[in-house]
Amino acid sequence: MVDENRWKMIKYRMAIYEAPTIEEKLKLLKEAYAFAKSIAPAYEEAAGFYGFSDIAQAILECERAIPLNFIIDNKPKMADIQINGRLDQIKENEVVLDKIVSEARKYLLLSINIFLARKITLEQCDLVNHCLNTSKYILEYCQKNNIWCWFIKIEPGYINHSRLYEGSGCHCFCIVEVNNKKYIVDCTYSQFFHLGNNLIERMGIPKIPSPKVGAYMVMEEKRKKLAEKILRDGYIELNKENLKNYLDGFTLFFRNDLYYEETDDFSYTTLYTSEDYKNFLNGKDYQTAYEDVSRLGYMPRALKKPQMDFSKR
Repeated sequence: MVDENRWKMIKYRMAIYEAPTIEEKLKLLKEAYAFAKSIAPAYEEAAGFYGFSDIAQAILECERAIPLNFIIDNKPKMADIQINGRLDQIKENEVVLDKIVSEARKYLLLSINIFLARKITLEQCDLVNHCLNTSKYILEYCQKNNIWCWFIKIEPGYINHSRLYEGSGCHCFCIVEVNNKKYIVDCTYSQFFHLGNNLIERMGIPKIPSPKVGAYMVMEEKRKKLAEKILRDGYIELNKENLKNYLDGFTLFFRNDLYYEETDDFSYTTLYTSEDYKNFLNGKDYQTAYEDVSRLGYMPRALKKPQMDFSKR
């Protein structure tokens, strides 16, 4: 069974590579998702998903066969800003933030181009796994320029050393204070908006996370506008509404698909407030205090209805 199913997934990947249009590639990817969900119960019954890791890995390979397109516009601003005097004495907040983001993006692009040994633009870059080093660069740059900066690492469920996704699923960003006003600064946010892993049909596959953060951000206009600004400018003002909208995307991503099967809640919203999120970020509270851990991270069992429609909002 394992070899036969694995081979069928390989054939899906090959077909996706060879398909001439994005539309055809996505159609095949959705078929691969549906096939993986249909066979998952047999693996669960046989040996607690033993062997399904190969199927999950094949799904990720199918997604990587989709060209690097984005579900919303990704046109990061690369400003060439010349500063006379000290950065911390400039009164125009946007100038300070544009300078910080510009330096971080130049650092980020240089490291990627050196690694790839070829020159590409920032909007052509896959920024997965670049959030840690980029956020550390922003922290160090701000410290050198006497600007207050808080480095933040989000882990699934907002728990340090979380194992909900077996050590993955983390994200780093910064909060920067300029002239007594705070801002969310995230220069690698585009990693969550890849077309290949943001389809709602991705839901319901064991050993595969939910669709990425971007899928949930584009579901509501306010969240989408926040995402568009961060993708373009690299920052947004930190206020109650923006903090909730920014972190709601991660909170929804941390939920697995049993949440929807067991609650029948397809609103793709959360009841958490900005104060709740402050407590999450400060380590005073956790998502697991309010939600069943079996509904977070990887699914501990297959769906009872593999063909469940997750798009019914």
